[in-house]
Amino acid sequence: MFHQPVRLISLLTLLLLSACSAPSAPAGPPTPAPGTPPTGPVVTPDELAALDRRAAALALRAASGDLAALRDALAEAGIAVRRLNGEVVRPAAQPALGLALAADDPEALAHLQAQGGAITLGDLAQTLQTVWPQADAVRLPALIQADLRAGVGSAVPTVRFWARFVVALGGPANDLLTSQTPQQVPLNAAQQSLLLLRLSGGLARLAQSRGVTVPTQPPALLRAQDAAPPCTFGGTEGTIMDGAASVITTGVGELLGYLDSVSAAPGESPMDTAAGLLGNANLLLSYLKFTLTFASFQLDLTTDTDTLQRTQSMVHDGDGVVTARAKVWYDLSANWQYANCFRLAFNVAGLDFSAPNAGAVEGADLRWRVFAAQGDGSYADQHTSVVAARPGEEVMHDKTDAGGVAELHFEGLRQKEDLGDAPKAVEKTGEVSVQATIKSAALAADLVDALGTGLGGLGGLVGMPAELLYRMWPISSTLPLKVRDWAPACSDVQGDTCWTGKVTVQDRRKEETVLLDPTKKPAGTDLETADAVAVYTITGGSGISEHSHNAALDAQATFKSDYAHHINYDAAYAVECANGSQRTNIQKNTSKEDSSAQVAGDDRLGLTLEPGGSYTLNLSYMYGAKTRAVPGQIRTTTYFKGGCNPYGDRNDARDVPNERTHSWGGFKVTGQASTQNGVTTLTGQQTFTLRVDGLPTTRTVTWTIHRIEAP
Repeated sequence: MFHQPVRLISLLTLLLLSACSAPSAPAGPPTPAPGTPPTGPVVTPDELAALDRRAAALALRAASGDLAALRDALAEAGIAVRRLNGEVVRPAAQPALGLALAADDPEALAHLQAQGGAITLGDLAQTLQTVWPQADAVRLPALIQADLRAGVGSAVPTVRFWARFVVALGGPANDLLTSQTPQQVPLNAAQQSLLLLRLSGGLARLAQSRGVTVPTQPPALLRAQDAAPPCTFGGTEGTIMDGAASVITTGVGELLGYLDSVSAAPGESPMDTAAGLLGNANLLLSYLKFTLTFASFQLDLTTDTDTLQRTQSMVHDGDGVVTARAKVWYDLSANWQYANCFRLAFNVAGLDFSAPNAGAVEGADLRWRVFAAQGDGSYADQHTSVVAARPGEEVMHDKTDAGGVAELHFEGLRQKEDLGDAPKAVEKTGEVSVQATIKSAALAADLVDALGTGLGGLGGLVGMPAELLYRMWPISSTLPLKVRDWAPACSDVQGDTCWTGKVTVQDRRKEETVLLDPTKKPAGTDLETADAVAVYTITGGSGISEHSHNAALDAQATFKSDYAHHINYDAAYAVECANGSQRTNIQKNTSKEDSSAQVAGDDRLGLTLEPGGSYTLNLSYMYGAKTRAVPGQIRTTTYFKGGCNPYGDRNDARDVPNERTHSWGGFKVTGQASTQNGVTTLTGQQTFTLRVDGLPTTRTVTWTIHRIEAP
């Protein structure tokens, strides 16, 4: 059973890191120092405009996890994709940035992107501060922002495309370039990955320019790695394809310069500082690979209903509680190398993934959010929620149980103002979302212990600070929510009076006949039924004054009708043949017709309200009907087995086209109104017996109508 505590997750992580490290490669020959940065041919303004449009279009698709769009964008940003044996799967556009991703990286990144989840630019700054303790985390977001602004204006096509793609990945509302508080700007998985990849390449190039050898694996060595486990957390040797090409550092120049300025330790030689830059490049690349392992995590979010009804009370919350359920688990069905990493680790641990709760993540940290705006007018209305978690619910740091599950219970909040008599329903939309982070202090501590004892085989993760491993990528999920709120009946009505309410007309028709065989014995039934419902929601009205007792009430009407006609005949009866013998005829017939119709539209009801309060409410077509013809068919079967003469035997079935007319009748009801505090109420129920379309019908009319006068 997969019910181990967090320490088991920690152990698995250690096994994962051990299982997923390719053999470290010896450095190749030093890469020659580059000369002038390659810029390629001159690009015209029209070509740059087309490139900008292409970056925006691919970002729109890649933001939702479109793998093909992400692969295209990586290539156009000057980043290659290659297999571990050195084979280039997708070449980079020119001038290339000299960087490469492993063949499975784009798929893992697209999957992680599709899962949602986000950090902020401030979170990324704190990640960088973990590697550069002397750096000012408050200053870093502004430097990244300045570099992106420079990149989007670059004349180098790949640099320009990279920057514009990174910015556009945040969506139309993202203000990555313009925000006055850049530390609060959200970053998705693809944005963080591309920023870290570009920064790592810039660091490697800076170290190389100062005489440090940047190891780039030759094809022969890459091919030799095919014997290693099919996953790796290696550093620059697997990512830097061409140290000279990585000279194009436009896009991270401000950040790179600042990090360089805070890298040197007191008394450290320039060569040691340069070597430290390369070490940090390795560290960031290994961290980037580590975050991609979270493509194997899944977050499922469900609710027991998609609709919440807010209370009309000013005293208490509630009138309906919704339960949201989140489940966090490992998905090892994918084929990319990071799923292979988990498989290897789990196999070493001897875990059985056919057991109950297999793959469940216990102790995941959850952050919940439920929201439905008060309204769409003022800023306060747009940012004030009418729903919230119930008291005592953990919202900021909920934890999954042994089954990987956590629940949140939420409800509508009490009203802030008196809704008065006969409030009207207001339909709103909201959402419930949850963000999960796979992290724990125990996991980080175990990693520190393991690294401290010199556990081998961790590849690029050896020496990574526990604080960096602790910064694990979040995943999220969001579900839409329907919220029925309430408002004063006349909140949006101009004038001295308004009308609200509802009228429901329900017809139930049924006629059943017993069928007899030739000997007058019961042999079947002929059953015909029809249920028709008309609902009129009052939206306004005019009339009723000291000079008039008549009003016309406007209504939104919905009509629904279901019709069924089923005949079943099954007879076996004795007959006397011509030779005087007794035989049995067998006869079976069926006929089946089912039809439904729905109509919606505007309608108008008539009302006469006398000074004493008596009233008559009627529908304009009370002597006729609203109809709708629906094409359909009648399914019939016939079976006959003659006891005397077999030549008349039959056994067949057929469909007969037919058009069924559905109808909804009018009505005329009377009653006595009551008036209190400026609200006149007309309410009641009446039932009639009549025939409709030849069938005996019971018609029930139920109504509640309010006429509200302004105070």
